[in-house]
Amino acid sequence: MDSIIFGPAAFNSQVRQCAGALSNVFRRRNLRVLAAKLGCQPLLSQFRHKDRIFGLDLLLESAGQLKQHTYLENSLKRSLIYGNTWSARGLGKDVIHTHEPENLRAVYCRQFNDFVITDARVKHFSTLLGSSVFSTNGAEWKHSRAMLRPAFAIDRAADVDIFERHVQKMIKLIPADGQSVVDLQDLFFRFTMDLGTDIFFGESLNSLQDDVRKDSDARRFEEAYEAAKKHCVRNTQLHPMYWLRSQKGFKEAVVTVQDFMDRFVERALDRRQLLKDSEAQSETFLDEWAKLTSDKVKLRSELLSVLLAARDTTAALLGNLFFVLARRPDVWEKMSSEIQFLQGERPTYEQLKLLKYTKWCMNESLRLHPQVPVHVRTASKDTVLPVGGGKDGKSPILVPAGTAVVMNTYCLHRREDIWGEDAQVFRPERWAASPLDWSFIPFSGGPRRCLGADMAISEAVYITVRLLQHFKEIKAGDAEAWQEDLAVTCSNLHGARVILTPADVDASAGVDSAPITLKGGLECLEVEYPETCLSA
Repeated sequence: MDSIIFGPAAFNSQVRQCAGALSNVFRRRNLRVLAAKLGCQPLLSQFRHKDRIFGLDLLLESAGQLKQHTYLENSLKRSLIYGNTWSARGLGKDVIHTHEPENLRAVYCRQFNDFVITDARVKHFSTLLGSSVFSTNGAEWKHSRAMLRPAFAIDRAADVDIFERHVQKMIKLIPADGQSVVDLQDLFFRFTMDLGTDIFFGESLNSLQDDVRKDSDARRFEEAYEAAKKHCVRNTQLHPMYWLRSQKGFKEAVVTVQDFMDRFVERALDRRQLLKDSEAQSETFLDEWAKLTSDKVKLRSELLSVLLAARDTTAALLGNLFFVLARRPDVWEKMSSEIQFLQGERPTYEQLKLLKYTKWCMNESLRLHPQVPVHVRTASKDTVLPVGGGKDGKSPILVPAGTAVVMNTYCLHRREDIWGEDAQVFRPERWAASPLDWSFIPFSGGPRRCLGADMAISEAVYITVRLLQHFKEIKAGDAEAWQEDLAVTCSNLHGARVILTPADVDASAGVDSAPITLKGGLECLEVEYPETCLSA
């Protein structure tokens, strides 16, 4: 018996256990020394777990809330209990939850190199998107970002003519009887898919044309794209227990999406040499990127990433905004009054700059319903967050390597100490004085700030103006309250079901008006967002 207990294998196992225990002791000691050196104080606000070791209670609770579409609502309730920065356990590891502007500024910008996107996001989104700007860290991410950024900086005046054509197609699908209900959110997602594929690929899916949509490769791509995207999101949310949900159809959807995309990539590569020789301006974003690489997989991955970001961001913004407008006739009337000087004509670049109240409405929608309300980063090394420690919560806190930091923009944008007692009310007028700093970050911030943010704002303002010109009144088509639907972006679970009454002014004849550019949406609105640290 003694030989079994004290044999070589058992002895080695005991040695390893002792070594591990000693390593943990020294690790904790080193962290205490580092915390004292950096002036850190303990993070005293901690979630009251039933399972204090693995934190399975909070994980299961959150999973249930995601399924019931009440995660954001409950995160706001938790913030009222635990404050602006608090800790919890997640599968045996510490997790820091925060919506302090200074902490978000540190993670996104000032200490950008101390944090990375999570392993869960890398693992699950790379299945669909490959090694792209959306699913990589470090040097690989920097290479992707450097490759994509120049195309978004090019003035593309011709794009607005494409834009207007799709606007007109969408408007034709809106009932003109002033009585029928239409889900604008569905139309916005179809519109942005058509516009995105037209501008990025050079060929629209035409999802707004039902005769084309019924049975085509484009329709199959659209369905596979939505299915694959849903799998990526749900697997990321449930990581590492994603295997508990069915993966049926996931691989098939990814293959369908990638095969469809490869056709466009191959055409762009065929045009590559011609464009380089002629020095002509690229017709599409894909043409511009094909000048930089002939790697078909790389081009496909980046193209899918920008489509994912630009398409879903704009559609969610518009759907959330028009849901509110249908319930706020006073806001609709003010926006309509502001554009009367256009007399139904398509606005020019300079005219868009004059729409101050429309700008306020965009900001207010982004504040109340941020498209990406929760971001998660992992500390890549021992580091600190500037606030959250001590009894007053104002001291730095230590963030050991491997700690997850959950940043909740939804809670940040509804803080009464920042936005006032009416923080949960849609009040555009607050933007006459509200500061645009790290208290308002609808598109993230720092080097990873959304590349499609400016384009999303440009599109949203333009289509809002055109719909205001076409319709004199908007009413809610149902009595449902806004309820979160968390996917890649956050939209309303019930859509934007509205009734629109046509205006007397004919706003359809504007396609040949003076063109504006779709680049620089935030610039045309004269909006200043937090420092972006784009030099990183």
